[in-house]
Amino acid sequence: MDKYVIPEEIIRKTLETPLSPKKEMLEPLNTYANENGLPFKILNHPEQFGDAEVHLTEGDEWEVIEGTVEFVVGGRLPDSAWEVQQDGISNPNELRAKEIEGGSRSILQAGQRLWVPPGVPHMHRGRGRSWITKIPKK
Repeated sequence: MDKYVIPEEIIRKTLETPLSPKKEMLEPLNTYANENGLPFKILNHPEQFGDAEVHLTEGDEWEVIEGTVEFVVGGRLPDSAWEVQQDGISNPNELRAKEIEGGSRSILQAGQRLWVPPGVPHMHRGRGRSWITKIPKK
């Protein structure tokens, strides 16, 4: 089977994962995508806003597949800092902050999509999950 065709079993098992109140990439799709260099994941949204972020080299395409998700997009990140990865090294392609000043709020339901271009602040929360695709900056 072509590695670019995601096996139905991987998607089914991923969607069987119970919703949780914390932000997490769901398995087994997360591992499959990482092993095959695929740019997407299925994410459980946190019930409370986590850090706001800006990706400098990629945009995010979000599709809510279950539940309701609130996004704040745009504005600016006060007191931002480079993301620190699990290995302790700063990521020069992603900024983080505790909040967004300004920005537009949107509430999305299952089936709705949102595009966050590279360089645009965003944060999210909700009781649901989304398919997220990372699209490299041109």
